[in-house]
Amino acid sequence: MDKMYTLRYQKGGLIREISIRASKRERRCTICGGCIKKGKRYIRLTLGNLYIRRFKRYAICFDCWVNIKSKLKDVKEKIENASRYS
Repeated sequence: MDKMYTLRYQKGGLIREISIRASKRERRCTICGGCIKKGKRYIRLTLGNLYIRRFKRYAICFDCWVNIKSKLKDVKEKIENASRYS
């Protein structure tokens, strides 16, 4: 199995965690609804509140993650271009 990578940010009682992990069972992508097969890698987003002990977890397949990153890159370039000409 590959290593798991985790980025965790905590401020006050709120936790935000992004991790790349291998699936131990079949999952569904939260965005596209596609199947993430056992053993395949996926992105897991965890949003939590420690005070009321409530956590939400989202599984995102790599295809959706690549699409999100490319869209964010396009938006960033548009913002930079707009700021240059204004």
